Amino acid sequence: MTSAGTSPIEAVAVASADRPETLERGLRSLTAHFGVSRHRPRLLVIDGSRNHQAEVQDVIRRLGEAAPSCEYIGPEAAQTLRATLATERVPDNVLAYGLAPGDVGSNRNLASVLTAGTRVLMLDDDVVAEPWSLGADLGGVILAGHTDLRAWRFHASRKAATEAATRSNANLLAAHGALLGEPLGAVLRQSSSPPNADRACSHLQTMVRDGAPARVRVSFAGLAGDSASYCPSRRLLLQGEVRRQLLTDPSAFRLAMTSREVWRIAPETTLTHDPACMAYCMGLANDELLPPFMPFGRNEDSVFGAMLALADPMALFAHLPLGIIHDSHRSSLYPIDQRTQSAQQTRLSELLLFELQALAPSIPAGSSRERLEWIGHRLIALGNAPARTFADRVTHAVVADRRRALAVMASTTEDAAMPDYWRAAVDAYRIALQESAKHPRFFVPIECQSGDAFADRFVRTQNFLRQFGEFIVWWPRIWETARRLNQHRSATHPDRI
Repeated sequence: MTSAGTSPIEAVAVASADRPETLERGLRSLTAHFGVSRHRPRLLVIDGSRNHQAEVQDVIRRLGEAAPSCEYIGPEAAQTLRATLATERVPDNVLAYGLAPGDVGSNRNLASVLTAGTRVLMLDDDVVAEPWSLGADLGGVILAGHTDLRAWRFHASRKAATEAATRSNANLLAAHGALLGEPLGAVLRQSSSPPNADRACSHLQTMVRDGAPARVRVSFAGLAGDSASYCPSRRLLLQGEVRRQLLTDPSAFRLAMTSREVWRIAPETTLTHDPACMAYCMGLANDELLPPFMPFGRNEDSVFGAMLALADPMALFAHLPLGIIHDSHRSSLYPIDQRTQSAQQTRLSELLLFELQALAPSIPAGSSRERLEWIGHRLIALGNAPARTFADRVTHAVVADRRRALAVMASTTEDAAMPDYWRAAVDAYRIALQESAKHPRFFVPIECQSGDAFADRFVRTQNFLRQFGEFIVWWPRIWETARRLNQHRSATHPDRI
């Protein structure tokens, strides 16, 4: 499935902020890969820097002929874009809220708008475009359910993780491009052998049986290096082969609970409708409406995936048997006080994911635009709810989420009984959670913790939900306007695409 043909990836967008040296390394690896692939898509650098804008621009200038079409999108370019979009009567405050360089979600929104109508590969600036794989791609397709079918290995150091990843001559752009936007039936017909549906969920099996008009909207590369996971205790929630591995291999478990360093990759092209997203190297079929990203806070990619699954029930997510190197600035070992961090704090993304899950059974039929607007209005209503009602709802959401997590952590399988080391980790998580829950601030998202008055923190949380809801309601008009602008741009400047 990793076709070496012409890639339909028209744009590559790199999100960056205040890391010029890291960005330069990533861009040089990327442009070198362009040379190998003989395909030069439009390249955008979305710069959310607060203090190093000049240095980032210097990086782009130094690239010179290696990236002649590289576009710098900083505050001025974003302001010009917002002014153009405002002519469609989109309120200035809505545009400023979600389309100003800064947090990674807002940077991703700018990338989505600037590439509306195309297929785009989004990369973080600490990704090194050195493809790797498990070996020969057999060209098969696996249909997955809600368990992780990727191969995982845990390592003590980044050097060990990246050296264990066997480099590949495969074309990263073509691998994403071969799948993005493709109908389910077309992907299955490309498989070199009958698709493996043994572990597909009933929903996906029904899609295959009925010839549903599902298509791949998102694609993911594998990863070697920093796992991009902020709390190792979350690995106690993993399902599939990796859970079996951790239940039976004490050394792997020890590394999983202490080190960021992994490699994980799909053994073959894997299709699922499970919307779990990590955007470090993520392809988007942005030729049709996709949701916006949460402009503020972390784990914005998971919220994006959950919204896409609600807005487009026919959306499929593809995992490639090809990986990249993720070489971040973080140290390999998790600090001891952060190993149960998810039991010590609440994030906006967790609250949003809970609310989206609660909305799922009642979302009306309709187009992606109509469903997104409906979601936005529900979030606005939550942001306008009475303060006490809202505080009670948030508390309930946090308690329900953590109870679910503990139940999953404590579950096991018939052929893999819970070992003592796993039980000890679950107990440590439970104790940390019980201690955290004694303090009211635990129930307020960390992004809204500033200020002295406790009640003000819930007000800030409600303000966020209301503003994000408004942005979601306006997003289809923003995206559709941007697509028209981009079509005009490509027609008048074909050499720039």
